[in-house]
Amino acid sequence: MELTTRPASASDTAFARRVHHQGYRAMIERLFGAWIEDDQDRLFAARWAPAHYAIILCDGVPCGYVCIEERATDLHVREIVVLPEFQGRGVGSVLLGRVLERARARQVPVRLRARITNRATRLYRRLGFRETGRTETHLLLEWGADVSAEDAFDPLELTQEASLNATPLADVAGAEPSLVGRRAWDVLSLQALERLAAETGFGRDESDRDVPRALARALASGDPLRVQDAERVVAPFGRALGHLIATLALDAPGDAEPVSPWRRAYRGHWAQVERIWLGGGLAAALGRRLLAAARAEVERLGVHHCRVALGHHPALLALVGMARRRAQPLPHAVVLDFGHSAVKRGIATFDAETLVRLEVLPSIAARSGADASNPADVAAWVVQTMTETFSTAQRLHGRVDPRLITSVGGYVADGWPAGTRGTYAGLRGLRHDELDAEVQRRTGTNVHTWFVHDGTAAASGLVRPGRAGVIVLGTSLCAGFPAPAETLVGMVDDLAVTP
Repeated sequence: MELTTRPASASDTAFARRVHHQGYRAMIERLFGAWIEDDQDRLFAARWAPAHYAIILCDGVPCGYVCIEERATDLHVREIVVLPEFQGRGVGSVLLGRVLERARARQVPVRLRARITNRATRLYRRLGFRETGRTETHLLLEWGADVSAEDAFDPLELTQEASLNATPLADVAGAEPSLVGRRAWDVLSLQALERLAAETGFGRDESDRDVPRALARALASGDPLRVQDAERVVAPFGRALGHLIATLALDAPGDAEPVSPWRRAYRGHWAQVERIWLGGGLAAALGRRLLAAARAEVERLGVHHCRVALGHHPALLALVGMARRRAQPLPHAVVLDFGHSAVKRGIATFDAETLVRLEVLPSIAARSGADASNPADVAAWVVQTMTETFSTAQRLHGRVDPRLITSVGGYVADGWPAGTRGTYAGLRGLRHDELDAEVQRRTGTNVHTWFVHDGTAAASGLVRPGRAGVIVLGTSLCAGFPAPAETLVGMVDDLAVTP
């Protein structure tokens, strides 16, 4: 995509009004519940001065407008607005990158203000903008030419450097020598649990070949022999989890630990966490016994400032989190969690803008192996899954929130999978507006999609998390940190979850 700009003129006024109305409409409706055309026409007319604006061109096609004020002591980003069909392509990232280059050459800061609930604030933080103040509704942000990678770290915008799977367990005092230096994925993934079960002989007398489910049934059976067999698997798995938590809480990198500035900032953030919540299918299956084993190992390895807890509805944290990441929701909304083994699906119900119920729909097996080898097929399957789930919600409840905020097993930038490996890598070959258009065509509704990293999604599902982090245990591991409470929809303590 070639991105250029040209000076605006009076002949661009009608186009700019259309950009303004389409670009701001969703946010205004989220914040105030209704879009009043006459009021927005007056607001646009009061702001629009062609001499101060430029028209943004994507491959020569007008797609938005921008206003950057060059002042003696700084550059001020007044406004960047892009048509919805061009969003998710990195337009804002490219334009801001050019502004930062100019500021760096002049050795002056860049300043802007953004609504607290504006998702673009995550982009600003990722680029290194720091909060210098706030009003009741807006953040005041500033970028300086001396911004470091540590300053650019944003716990709500994790990158591949945040991988828990690649994190080696550190050589902390008292650690089991057989675990030191091993990657977390090698000892805490679903594959690792299955291998551990085979090594201990668990499952020979179990009819269920699904190891986590078989372990859960054995632990709940009340049969002392079955419980003992299951605990021979869960106890060492829990100790490995405790070792990982100690590695994070004590900021004790292993010999093979990457040492980039961003990674140092990330590890420093973990060291300040006061509570680590456990989520995911494995945490749900192994439950309290996993928690007890992990807690005991954390304590034994000398971690006393950080508690470990099991999240409410641990297997569904990402679905709950997706329900909460919306402003002024309609009474019903679709929530999706595209994982590596399965796609979890649900319909969230709200009462007075508070999440009160999650209706869980049947999961769908994720694409894997040969089924995931063709990116176009994977993208078509994602569209089909979204369409079928949204249509089901419409059939059951009538009007449904058109915002499809979706958790995905991979890292995300600007609401779109980025740097994603494995099953969902195929989405990188599809434009965001193309996905939206196809789902809109199939559902007959003006649906807009937005993807969120699965760990970040799970952290949004925590109840009163405090200064916390979440570790999600499933096919693989992922991590996340909770968003500020004021950016999330409220949730009742006794959330009703129904199949």
